[in-house]
Amino acid sequence: MKSATIAKLRNNLSRYLKEVQKGSVIEVLDRDTPVARLIPIPPAHPGSGEEEARLRRLEDHGVLKRGAGRVPGDFLDFPPPDEPLPSSGIPPLLDERR
Repeated sequence: MKSATIAKLRNNLSRYLKEVQKGSVIEVLDRDTPVARLIPIPPAHPGSGEEEARLRRLEDHGVLKRGAGRVPGDFLDFPPPDEPLPSSGIPPLLDERR
């Protein structure tokens, strides 16, 4: 188990969090006295209810919107548009300003 003082943890938080994401456990020390541990959160198992709760929270916060049904079977059968989409919106904007 790795350890880090509060000052080291504060100055290198991103690095320590990456280590925790990879599975390491970090013990946080306050003047050589252990005060906390950073441990990885186990991944949610599909169908366990955790995943549904997480999706509901994201939906409540407006981060995502779940569909109400299935994609129609002929969805991918529509032909592509005749004109290719412009790669940039700048030329039409400049034309409009002129």
